[in-house]
Amino acid sequence: MLTFIAIGGLVGFLSGLFGVGGGFVLVPLIILMGVPVQLAIGSSLAFLVPTTLSGVVQHHRYGHCDTRLALVFVVCGAAGSQLGAFSTTSAGGSLLRILLSLLLVSMGIGLQFQKGSTTGPATLGHASEAGSIPTQIRDRKIQGSLGRVLRASVIGIVVGFLSGLLGVGGGFVLVPLQVIVLGVPMHIACGTSLLAVLGLAVSGTVAHWTLGNVNFEIVALMALGGIVVAPIGARVNSRLPELTLRILFLITIMLLAVSLVLS
Repeated sequence: MLTFIAIGGLVGFLSGLFGVGGGFVLVPLIILMGVPVQLAIGSSLAFLVPTTLSGVVQHHRYGHCDTRLALVFVVCGAAGSQLGAFSTTSAGGSLLRILLSLLLVSMGIGLQFQKGSTTGPATLGHASEAGSIPTQIRDRKIQGSLGRVLRASVIGIVVGFLSGLLGVGGGFVLVPLQVIVLGVPMHIACGTSLLAVLGLAVSGTVAHWTLGNVNFEIVALMALGGIVVAPIGARVNSRLPELTLRILFLITIMLLAVSLVLS
């Protein structure tokens, strides 16, 4: 019991710090505790619901959540998470973990060479500004906003599928993709990711619950630690420089990529 509570606390801290939900740590850890893979995936998603909610509240206080962008991720990712959840019964676990590890490493490295946007959280544009700028500039801004919505929609579908398939919340992919593809600042990417992960976790949990893949006793124990510690991670996030946050993110996902392969 104490071990599960401690695991929940560790994952909650990482969830608040990086906006990744923490499932990518949780799944291999509870598998190592002897929990079957499908049950570990479903229980991981169920754990993310109360834990990420705790972290989202703290990130919102710091202004790190782009709610419009998160809504696009959730709406498009919900369908992907359902498909991913039902794919767990036929997917090959070993190959998926190796591919996921390679994806983690490549995105972590790519994140270090990408400059984030410095324009703030409004990544999808403001329609209210249209009347105050020339027509040609306005048209370019509208096209740019539509292009970002399209890219964000594709990201949401991919992240949702990974969330349902592997029970990892998807934030470990969502954070670097926001920075690399959409140019979102790292701090805002973390908060927005955590908000999107919350919605995707709810969708994936429902699917896994119908499949009998959720052990609520394990979830409750881990939530005891996660709910308390997640806001602490969010506070640490707000005080770290962006470069430091990126380096810590890279180190973390490198270690987790290795653990995924070994587990």
